[in-house]
Amino acid sequence: MYLPSYLSATLRQRRYFDKSDVKREAVIFCTADEASDAIAWYMGVAGRPPFAIATVKDVKCDVGSSLLMKTKRINTSPHLLCIVFGISARRKCVELARYGLSDLVLDRDPKFRNSKFYPSYFADYSGKLQSVFEMLEDEESRLSYASVIKHRVTGDHGYLRIAKYREYCHPLVCAEPGDTVIDGGASNGRTSFAFGRSVGPRGQVFAVEPDPTNADAIIKSIKTLGVTNVELLQLALADENGLMRFSATSDGSSRLEVKGNITVPTKRIDDLDLDRCDLISLDVEGAEAAAIRGAQRVILKHRPKLQISIYHRHEDLFELPLMIRETVPDYAFFIGHHDAYHSETDLYAIPRERLQP
Repeated sequence: MYLPSYLSATLRQRRYFDKSDVKREAVIFCTADEASDAIAWYMGVAGRPPFAIATVKDVKCDVGSSLLMKTKRINTSPHLLCIVFGISARRKCVELARYGLSDLVLDRDPKFRNSKFYPSYFADYSGKLQSVFEMLEDEESRLSYASVIKHRVTGDHGYLRIAKYREYCHPLVCAEPGDTVIDGGASNGRTSFAFGRSVGPRGQVFAVEPDPTNADAIIKSIKTLGVTNVELLQLALADENGLMRFSATSDGSSRLEVKGNITVPTKRIDDLDLDRCDLISLDVEGAEAAAIRGAQRVILKHRPKLQISIYHRHEDLFELPLMIRETVPDYAFFIGHHDAYHSETDLYAIPRERLQP
């Protein structure tokens, strides 16, 4: 397996609408509220109505039943051009990926302002990237990894291959009934409560979140929803116990930072006094390496499944997988990407003895 050959073969999954696209019949994917505007837009550029309209979550809209198409049917009509119309293009592309749809055209440039564009990325790190590539367990992971690297060297988000499964829901590396889960970087608690539903009443989720506003939101949701298997740990995960500066932004981008606006307690996962640990999920805005260093004893003792964000820093894409492999070389490793943007690239790892025969 040779990574450069995969990079050469990686094709764009998404691009922007071009006038030449009017030669093909089109199905437009949009929200129900956008359907009338989508038809008017297509009439303006093509001089005819689209072949069909499909809506987010297949919500019904008032455009006439003859025009409506179920999203799952789009893939059965490969002659149709699928156009993503309107706002929230990233979210729409992720939904279409669930149906195996990736050859998409966007009606407009979403104007991504932040990019991981690094033209010499592969040239600078080819040896380490190849090492990670050779670690990967399946073809889907290899294709996903190559797509992320191709985005880095081209700056084109269209190359990113979006996984068919939801983030943190890898078919083999996910929260299961009875699991004890550490959700590092819980933000507003959405993922923690999703883990809570998966582990059920016999399981336990520790939502680790230092940002005061986010922590308050988690506490409120626990009380409002009457959740009993999610517990907030208001601290930051690190490789040493103590206090550190933290940039509290009241959203998913809060992070440990020397110039942070508050001070928060930090703790190693090794010192959480866990009786068991079945899954560690980390999205801690660039502090993943420190959190992993602080979890060495737990990983070796309990052999948990791992879900690790590897996109925040350029080096994360190879340093974090190689670090984990050094700790547990007998794990199986997978890669999934979960956005039409450069964020949400995750490493999924599981002890080989837990793989189904």
